Amino acid sequence: MARRLGWCLPWRRGTLDLSDASKVWRWGGGGGSPPGSFSVRGVSSGDAGSNTSPNNDATHELFGGRTNSLGSSMGNDVRKKNVAVVRWSSSDNAQVGVRPMASFAASAAEREGKQATTAYDSSAAEKTLAGVFDELQAASMTDSGHADSRGSRDKDERHERAVRKLLNKFCSGPDAIREGRRLGLADKDFVRVAASFGRWFAQRYPASKTLASFSFSTSVVANPNTTHLQLLVPLFTQYVKVHHADLLSSSDTEGTAAGAALVAPHEWYPVARAIRRRIIYHAGPTNSGKTYRALEALKAAPSGVFCGPLRLLAMEVWDKLNLAGCPCTLLTGQEVKRIPSARHVACTVEMVNTDKVVDVAVIDEVQLLGDEGRGWAWTRALLGLPAREIHLCGDPSALGVVQRLCEITGDDLQVMQYERQTPLAVAKKSLECDWSNVQPGDCVVAFSRRMIFEIKNKVEEKLGPNTCAVIYGSLPPEVRREQSRLFNDPNSGYDVLVASDAVGMGLNLGIRRVVFHSLRKFDGEKMITAPAPHVRQIAGRAGRRGTTYEKGEVLTFDPSDMEGLAAALVAPVEKLTHVGLQPRIEQLEEFESILKVRALREDSEAEEEVKANVTTKISDPPTYADVLSAFFEAVSADSGYAICSMRAELMLARMLERVPRGSLQLRDYFYLCSSPLNMREPCHLGALLSYASQMARGEPVMPGLSMPPQGWAPRTESDLMKLELLHKQIGIYMWLSGRFGDDKFPRREECDETASRVAELMNDAIKSSGRLRAHHRPASRG
Repeated sequence: MARRLGWCLPWRRGTLDLSDASKVWRWGGGGGSPPGSFSVRGVSSGDAGSNTSPNNDATHELFGGRTNSLGSSMGNDVRKKNVAVVRWSSSDNAQVGVRPMASFAASAAEREGKQATTAYDSSAAEKTLAGVFDELQAASMTDSGHADSRGSRDKDERHERAVRKLLNKFCSGPDAIREGRRLGLADKDFVRVAASFGRWFAQRYPASKTLASFSFSTSVVANPNTTHLQLLVPLFTQYVKVHHADLLSSSDTEGTAAGAALVAPHEWYPVARAIRRRIIYHAGPTNSGKTYRALEALKAAPSGVFCGPLRLLAMEVWDKLNLAGCPCTLLTGQEVKRIPSARHVACTVEMVNTDKVVDVAVIDEVQLLGDEGRGWAWTRALLGLPAREIHLCGDPSALGVVQRLCEITGDDLQVMQYERQTPLAVAKKSLECDWSNVQPGDCVVAFSRRMIFEIKNKVEEKLGPNTCAVIYGSLPPEVRREQSRLFNDPNSGYDVLVASDAVGMGLNLGIRRVVFHSLRKFDGEKMITAPAPHVRQIAGRAGRRGTTYEKGEVLTFDPSDMEGLAAALVAPVEKLTHVGLQPRIEQLEEFESILKVRALREDSEAEEEVKANVTTKISDPPTYADVLSAFFEAVSADSGYAICSMRAELMLARMLERVPRGSLQLRDYFYLCSSPLNMREPCHLGALLSYASQMARGEPVMPGLSMPPQGWAPRTESDLMKLELLHKQIGIYMWLSGRFGDDKFPRREECDETASRVAELMNDAIKSSGRLRAHHRPASRG
């Protein structure tokens, strides 16, 4: 549901829709060309056929009409140049590659002329609000010709004038108005509350100069005032909640609706908005060289970050960069491997830092913007990464939504299209349901863990023992890497790979043929036919340039599936219409405060009824589950965004209600309920309950691992599964340690060593000459 901000404020002779206020404020109110104008490869934004006008119906509808609505004083030229222009590169252009950063910076300055943004200072010096006021006042004195060359003017007086100037601009500007609207302040109350905030802040300014809450890390931009004004927003929010909580809404419904409105997500990241970013979309199928080209740009940059969908892929890039002489740090939810002097980071997409400025960033598998569960992480990375140059890698399905996001943020967008480098064909016939037809270089794909081991055993009956490597999702990354190494090594004897759909991304494998055991899979609730994009992603792993098998083939085990496979490979690409979004922890904390205010009011009314001898129950404080449930009942977002599912988090929150709250705060519950555990495994749920209970009592959290006895070795699939669950529990503890710190989770190093031992046991079990005996436990989806 599109949610428009209803207030307008004067802007020269026209009016300004507040949904675009941030853009105009960044332009500094001038009537010239905004920083959003640009030209890609010499093509002007006004060229015919670009179809990128802000009045384009598709763009207007997707993002709730958030297009430039400036008055006539801004002029048609400005409105035209506010649009990011997409130029589809031909295959020839794709070979040109990406220009060096220095070249881009020079061309950007030429395009912008006097409007060019001052380059960011990579050191990102720490400043305080007092220093900001000094800068503003000094600039004001210089501009107005009142600078005192003898420096005799009293510093406090200068600060006072600077504060007054800043507060006046803030209280009448879009930042305060937007925040007041978000908090649920009525129109009639805003002016009074804003003026009250100004007086309150001015009285306390001498003490506020040293408050740590005002410190921030940023860089110098052409117009510093916008960044400085944004520093006041958190303080204004806190002031309103503490001193004017009774005005936050005229009704409970309005208050919760305002608190659950995810409005203008691009404005959640002020550091990224202060940078003029260049977005390069590498669009193509698997094995087309798109990620290689992006990583080459990353290696050549002075600093950078790689964001991948999997720990395994982050580890692979981490290895590549370090081996290439580019020091790189690894950062995932479970592990951190810091390299001295490293200015590059390889991380999972959820872990990327949106406050640190870098030269180049790479976001892999960008089509996952639309993923129901994790799409929010790609949206956060795309909107929030403060990188001068961002490379997006993926299939073309996300092109439309990326273009529209760039129109909102004002970022430059260039599209480079790629074709597959090696041929991929559908085989003339299937395996005819006969495992003896399996050949060296085959990867047999099954969608369940139980079936993977059944297939492994049947293939080894035909080809001999120790001929099948195994890869599936619940194997630790270390085990998957070792299994892929065995398969890729022509002298290892492991000529066949049996894998789940985890093989679809994150591994470089020399596969000749991809064989689908079935096209049916379990989606977490029911059996479905694997979606066409999913099938294409997996099938594309066959045939890889630079390996023994450059020509790839794809087929099925059962002849009846061949027609469906062929149809999936030629199915048209479905374009994304929405990108994922999820509330930030700060938004949930603010929403909790709204619920608490309502609860206090209800309690007050209940006490009055008790005095009147009316039986009434005093309400309990809202639990984290109450906050989540109420938030998602009231949530709304700008059009073009879809709220990602948090069903698992809500289930865990309900489970944790049985733990006495003790010292636990909402932020603690947020991280506990975000733990990467298997919801269907009682041992993982029990471990989380134990960790939460220890935290609530204020005790250091112990992992409580049940280790196998010395000398024990897994002999059955059930034994192997126990090791998988144990390794996953260690991962949960290490993930929580990364959020809460070693003081609360002090056994991180011990768990890291234990995880390595468990991974070795699992590798030895899979590689052992004796086959793992089957067990009769119901299948667990891999």
